[in-house]
Amino acid sequence: MSFSWPDEPSGATATLEEPAREPDVATGSHQLRIGKVTSMLILTRRSARVYEGTLAELERTYRGLLVHNLLLGWWGLPFGLIWTPIWLTRNRAARRALRASAAA
Repeated sequence: MSFSWPDEPSGATATLEEPAREPDVATGSHQLRIGKVTSMLILTRRSARVYEGTLAELERTYRGLLVHNLLLGWWGLPFGLIWTPIWLTRNRAARRALRASAAA
């Protein structure tokens, strides 16, 4: 599984409206853009990456980042409490889109 950094400055708001690459049917390769929030008291850092791999690999990556966001995302005041639910919602939408493209 590989990933690439998005062409945006750190801290910039990521959007889900970016065009998704069509799945590669021959290799079963898909892309998933998901975000991560890490907070420590008054410092909150958020980032987004595009991961590429099979459906199973991307599901594992999603679950790992879900646990990370739930455990480490909300600690920063006030932005950890703001950005963690936003990224959880965006990541869930990206996962649904991944599953829909894999089923097609």
